[in-house]
Amino acid sequence: MQTSSIGGVSSFQLKVYGDERGRFSEVFRKTNYPDFVPLQDNYSFSQKGVLRGLHFVARDGQNQVLTVINGSIIDYIVDLRRDSKTFLNYLETNMNYDEINQIYIPSYCAHGFLAMSNDVVLHYKTDTYYDPEFDRTIQIFDPEINIQFRASFDFVRSKKDTDAKLAKYHTLF
Repeated sequence: MQTSSIGGVSSFQLKVYGDERGRFSEVFRKTNYPDFVPLQDNYSFSQKGVLRGLHFVARDGQNQVLTVINGSIIDYIVDLRRDSKTFLNYLETNMNYDEINQIYIPSYCAHGFLAMSNDVVLHYKTDTYYDPEFDRTIQIFDPEINIQFRASFDFVRSKKDTDAKLAKYHTLF
């Protein structure tokens, strides 16, 4: 396990066992996340250039475990906790299938990612059920957060993400 500059965020390098038949990896072990009680599993499918986020849950927070099943991404986590010394700071992490890495995203952090390859598949375990009433998005190009994108291609974004408000217009934690 590796910890990060944002409190509560941690990442794991999963063990992969392979031979001529293919590969096998254990992707969730409760002892790695002793206080995490998963309630829902979600998949996300994206093509190269898709930029998602920054998404967060506006009620009671939501802890997540994110695993890259296929492809590669640049992952972005933003701290939304006002009492944190890293409030509105972001963490950028390269994640890909070849390394089968996983990241724990704590409650009150926003999440987004940029698909760096075609056929990206992400798996999320969450400790709350999805409720559209509390689904929120912060503009990923918010100048106060100031994410420095390293990719040089046109981003593909949803209308929801494109129309998202800046952080200062959201009720944060």
